[in-house]
Amino acid sequence: MKNYFPFRLGTTSYVLNASLLTNITFLKDKVDHIELLVFESETDSNYPSKTLVHELNSIADANDITYSVHLPLDVKLANPDKLERQADIAKTLRAIDATQAINPLCWDLHLEQNYKGEIPETNWQEACVESLEHLKKSGVDPKRIGIENLEFDYKPIVPILDETGFAATLDIGHIWVNGLDETFYLEEILPRAISFHIHGYVGQQDHKGLHTIEPHRVKKFIQPLSSLPNTARLPVSIEVFSRDCFENSIQTLNTAFEQLFR
Repeated sequence: MKNYFPFRLGTTSYVLNASLLTNITFLKDKVDHIELLVFESETDSNYPSKTLVHELNSIADANDITYSVHLPLDVKLANPDKLERQADIAKTLRAIDATQAINPLCWDLHLEQNYKGEIPETNWQEACVESLEHLKKSGVDPKRIGIENLEFDYKPIVPILDETGFAATLDIGHIWVNGLDETFYLEEILPRAISFHIHGYVGQQDHKGLHTIEPHRVKKFIQPLSSLPNTARLPVSIEVFSRDCFENSIQTLNTAFEQLFR
């Protein structure tokens, strides 16, 4: 389905249980875009070497591929412990620096992973603003960083974006699995997003194939997305981690698109 949709169809760099380069080679003639997931622990990281960066750029140039980078999942930029928060800011900056050379369309960032329920409005928001302003002072372009919606209500995040100038990453799969207000996200967040993730769910397990989602919900998402004025440069990543889920999702997305526009 390469070069078929009005947006840049993508998926993750881990649809095969194999190396990053093996995944990129497998996907290069199937998608327009690849979402690279990076991590760092005390003993290890998967940040690309200079040699790998060169190979990724060569594949991108030869196959009209673009990249985005999903920054480490375990950072907590609203951590009440300032020292821990500063350590996570530093981790975020290292990941951005390590992937600058592939010239990603954007970086996807979690403010805090697995925060359930309603977020505290004042101290939490103030800590987020402080962290994001620190990133900006370190040279990060806020317009290329998408703050992703997770399990919690995104409404308190909007004033943070307005104050700091950061963009949004819209993950429609997180909205579906958590039963959030779909209309709010499609009307208010979709037009300001620079990156999109889509995936199905079974029970409370997300990142499943799109065949698990009712067709009308998939169409409700891709219809307004396809009409955005900058659609041609927007990455839409099928955020799954197996070949079966990827291939089922492609088929589902194609069917929905055909019914809407063909």
